[in-house]
Parts: sequence; structure tokens; C-alpha cells
Amino acid sequence: MDTPTESANRNVCLLTLGDITDGQLENISKEHCYSRGLKRKYLELHDDVDGQQEHNQSLSPDDCFDDNYDACQSEIESEKDEDEEEEEGALGGRRIVEVSVLAAKLDEGCSKCSTELKLSSCVGETRYGLGSLLKIHCIHCNEINNVPTGKRYGQNTWDINTKLGAAVVFCGLGEMTVNNFLAALNIPTVTSVTFKTREREVGSIFEAVANETCNEALAEEKKRSQDAEKFSVSFDAGWQTRGSGRNYASLSGHASMIGEKTGKILSYAVRCKKCRFCDKAPVSAEVNKHDCRRNWEQSSKAMEPDMALEMLHDLKARDFHVKHLIMDNDSTTLAKAKMSFDPNIQKNSDFNHTKKNSGK
Repeated sequence: MDTPTESANRNVCLLTLGDITDGQLENISKEHCYSRGLKRKYLELHDDVDGQQEHNQSLSPDDCFDDNYDACQSEIESEKDEDEEEEEGALGGRRIVEVSVLAAKLDEGCSKCSTELKLSSCVGETRYGLGSLLKIHCIHCNEINNVPTGKRYGQNTWDINTKLGAAVVFCGLGEMTVNNFLAALNIPTVTSVTFKTREREVGSIFEAVANETCNEALAEEKKRSQDAEKFSVSFDAGWQTRGSGRNYASLSGHASMIGEKTGKILSYAVRCKKCRFCDKAPVSAEVNKHDCRRNWEQSSKAMEPDMALEMLHDLKARDFHVKHLIMDNDSTTLAKAKMSFDPNIQKNSDFNHTKKNSGK
């Protein structure tokens, strides 16, 4: 789902398209990679203006900006690894290129006659996200050669698109922000299918790396703690939407436990109350298999003690029985820990929370 800023940006984009006249459209620079897409959106928008306005009035914000259920299923069932876009003729704009890969393919020459290939003979391209197959014409035998601009792996999965997925997850950016950035640089944008596919691919790898890092941090914490009776961790939770103290309505929450000696994360937990695939599925339809992250049905405030118990039991299963819990003045979490984990567990007040509360 788009953030409020991204939704506002999209509204501005639609209003701008609706205000473009035919004369202004012709003046859009052909050098920009997004000009053709802008013209296509303009033509689609003006095919039936009145009908579109009536349709927009009947739609809710979720209908406007969320993918429908069929689109969700197509992301899972699609046999393509990347969305494909064709472009013929002289190429405009900029491209992200792996120089060594492109140079090696050009040095190999024509696949039919081995004649040297030149970029100046490029007559088109097939784009796969940020990667491209350049169609280079051989001046000797007229063969059209497909020359990749970067490395690929698996079934036509481009390395540059996987790197993009990792970058957006790491930086916390969304599709609209990334495509606006690419458009400003005059680089072809990435379709939503390619974007989400690569984002999901790297997400599972990030989780595996995070778990491995937690195991390494736990081993270091055990080594530095020495005395098992003094195993201590710092715990706190957070929500995507800020709670007021009386109202907690966030759809997701996250928490972590940090080792006292190392200052490194030993365990983490996440709670989520929504799943787009499940929510968009018709009531009578069976939801296709997908990576569902919905794991919570109760109140958002109740996420914190539940996550604390999960991590305490997780650390105990890995031979790290927590004796001291450094946390804020949340009595519910401590009561749950004493009742369901260890009645002798001790609580130490967190310095930052204590300082903040004493100043009120």
C-alpha cells in the first residue's frame, strides 16, 4: 500500500496528465525515456474522460492504489522472471551498464559471422527492469544480435534488478520513490511486477542473514557473560504507527532483545495483522499459496508482551536463559514473563526511559 506521500504524488501525476493539451504533448522531449509512457497514459486518460470520472468517484482509496486480487495472483503465477518491454529505433535516455560484460559481448562479435559489433549499430532493445538486451545490427551479414548490458542468472533473472530489490529493502524506499528517482535521471523505470518479485526474493535472504547474525552475536554474548546466572538482555518494542498511550491501532509491530555485554541483537520478532493477498481474495475463493506474514489477531498493544515471551523462549532454547530483563516500565510484559517464562526473572529499569519519565 502506498504511503500518504506516494498517494499524493500519484494524484498530482494524474491531475497533471489530465491538464496536458495536445500541443503540449507534442512538445514533450523525445529524449526522455518516460515520454512514451506519459503519452500513452495521456491517450488512455482521454479515451473516456466522463466515464473515468464517474468510475473514480465510486472507488475507495484502497481500490485506487492497491493491486486487486487477480493482479496479486499473477505475481505468484507468472512464469516470467522479469517483465519485458520492447523498444525499436534509436534509443534515448540513459542506461545502467556493466562495462566489463558489455565489452566482452561486443568483443565476441556477431553470432553468425564473428564480425566486430558496434554500439552505434544498435537498432532497439528489450528491457527487463534495469537490464536490457541491446539489438545490435551486424553490418556484414545483417544479423540482429542480442547483447546484454549486465549479468544474468537463473531463468533470465538480471543481477541489477536483484541489487535494486536489496537496495530498496535496505533503504526503506518504495516503488513510486524509486521510479521517480530513475525518471529524473532519464533512466527507464521498473514495472511493479519486476519490483515486487525481486523485493520478495531478497527479503528471504535478508532474513536468513539476520538469523545467522543473531546466532553469532549470541555466541559472543555467552562468551563475554561468563556467569549464566547474570545473563541480561535489553528489550523494547515499536510500532509502525505511533501509539498515544490510550490508542494503539498499528497494523504491525516489531521488537528485539540486545545483549548487555555486546550491544548486539540476539533475537527479534514481528507481529502483523494484515495480508494483502488474503484480504483481497474473494470470500468463496481459496487463497493460493503465498508467503503470508499475518500472525496476529489481537490488539496492537498486546503485541509487545507476546513478542517478549517468544524471544525469551527462543533464547532459552539456544541455551541462554535470561535472568535480568532491562526494559521500560511496562508492567504487563514483566507480569507475562513471570507467569509464562520464569517467576524469578528480574527487571532492571532502562536508563533512557527512566530519564524521560523523571522529566515529566
